[in-house]
Amino acid sequence: MEIKADKDAKIQQKLAELREDYEDDSPCDLMTRVALFFYMANDTKRTTTCLRAAVDHDPEDVRARFLLARTLIKSGLYREGGKELEISSEIDSVALGSPTWANNNLYYIGYALFRTGRYKEAAEAFRGAQNLINIWGDALTLKRFHLHQGFAWHLEGNISEAGICYRRALIAPGPGDSCDEDVMNEEEVEAAQDFNDEIEPYLLMTQANQLLDAEDLPEVLPAFP
Repeated sequence: MEIKADKDAKIQQKLAELREDYEDDSPCDLMTRVALFFYMANDTKRTTTCLRAAVDHDPEDVRARFLLARTLIKSGLYREGGKELEISSEIDSVALGSPTWANNNLYYIGYALFRTGRYKEAAEAFRGAQNLINIWGDALTLKRFHLHQGFAWHLEGNISEAGICYRRALIAPGPGDSCDEDVMNEEEVEAAQDFNDEIEPYLLMTQANQLLDAEDLPEVLPAFP
């Protein structure tokens, strides 16, 4: 059953509460705050409904559009999420060129393109994200990112680039992966090294000049905050 922001009792109750605390907020900002409340509660349907309402209030609000896109991708709506990401980039690509993966437009564009079979474009988006992101925080998210970038190049038939990404995934976090402010938990980094067993077979495929079949891959998904 479809939820409507102006009819749903839970949304309207939270909106009324936040309106008292943030009386100077615009309608878009208020509805975005409501959406974040439901996001934290893992209520994806209400999160999406609130973010759609926020975008309706202000179609040029890049933050609301980006959060909507990210939520759509989390729900498996890759084409719609990718379209929202493209619109977000047109509004303000600089604001979305975040050094953190969770707020970087290209990180999610790469996954949206990959999930719709546009592997070359996905690989190029991943490369763009790699050039911008230097705060990862989580070693496993970083290793999976490099692995998935490798998948995109491998499926495109660029075995050389795929091999580079797989090797980077194996040694991550390594040189150039993070900045001084990016502090990773040492125990988590060590635990993430177990993931290398999942990466190595693909590197061996590139060394044997073997192509990759998308049907043989594990599910390729982005991380979410």
